[in-house]
Amino acid sequence: MSERRRPATSRKVNRAQRKAMDVRAAESKAAAENQQNIVANPPTDESSARSTRKRNRPARTPTVKVTPLSRSQEYAFIRADFRRLIVTASSLLALMLVLLVVI
Repeated sequence: MSERRRPATSRKVNRAQRKAMDVRAAESKAAAENQQNIVANPPTDESSARSTRKRNRPARTPTVKVTPLSRSQEYAFIRADFRRLIVTASSLLALMLVLLVVI
């Protein structure tokens, strides 16, 4: 009871924490070197600049075309979904009743 706990700042760093700190330090060092390289060596001709831009561009996601529905089409989808929900619920209820009788 008389022993006092050490503050969290003076705790020993375990192996996983040390490894994570090393990785973070290496990443930040590499990012700083890369930034210095970009600033120090701008592309000399347009072709190299264009290829760099293409490489760094994220992959394009496919575009989704949204087609508006009329009110009647939307209600038809809602009715179909509601019908499917009722069929699923009724079949589960029937299954539960059968299991109640059997067991």
